[in-house]
Amino acid sequence: MAIVSIVGENIKAAPGFLRKVFQAVGRIPVEMITFGASNVNLSLVVSEKHMQDTVEALHRAFFENKPK
Repeated sequence: MAIVSIVGENIKAAPGFLRKVFQAVGRIPVEMITFGASNVNLSLVVSEKHMQDTVEALHRAFFENKPK
């Protein structure tokens, strides 16, 4: 198993954040999702074989194709 975390200030309150995460990892079997108590991180537990795909999908969703 692998833990993939998304870290950012007050991410839980960011509009559309969870929708974007779930759309990004929609085809990846996620075993567990947890928010940190401080609202700065969301962690996903996935099979180690899906770790790279998860990281790449989240990276595309949050860092690529941003409006200028």
